[in-house]
Amino acid sequence: MFPEDERIVSIVREVLLKKGWIDLPSHGTSMYPLIKEGDICRFSSCNPSELKKRDVILFSTPSNSFVAHRLIQMDNTRVICKGDGNLGFDPPIEQTHILGKLMYIKRNDKNIHLDNFSLKVWGHFVQSVPVVSTVIRLYLKHKTAARFGVM
Repeated sequence: MFPEDERIVSIVREVLLKKGWIDLPSHGTSMYPLIKEGDICRFSSCNPSELKKRDVILFSTPSNSFVAHRLIQMDNTRVICKGDGNLGFDPPIEQTHILGKLMYIKRNDKNIHLDNFSLKVWGHFVQSVPVVSTVIRLYLKHKTAARFGVM
């Protein structure tokens, strides 16, 4: 763990406290198709006690990386999350690592709000039908192979 990584987490936490929100670019495919590479995600500060199952939350890992995944389960101290396109759950994190809650995604100059009914249905569906994550992974693997001419 590098001290500069800890500083970045502290800066994000401070911006969320002062402004109430922060915009961050997305990387990776773990939340595909909800969040795509290069989308700008707006996170708002939140109280962990106000979070609900299926909310997409921003948290820091023990190695000070940022992750935005769906909340699966939470008790008094620990949280379990999962990326929509991931096959397994994330390692449990402490509630103190929660930084914010996803409010909307900016893609191609459009704002996609998470309180949209169809996105709520998607969150319920992807969490209730685990095979969906497998299908997403297979699609992304095929898409990547096609892009690099490997079939």
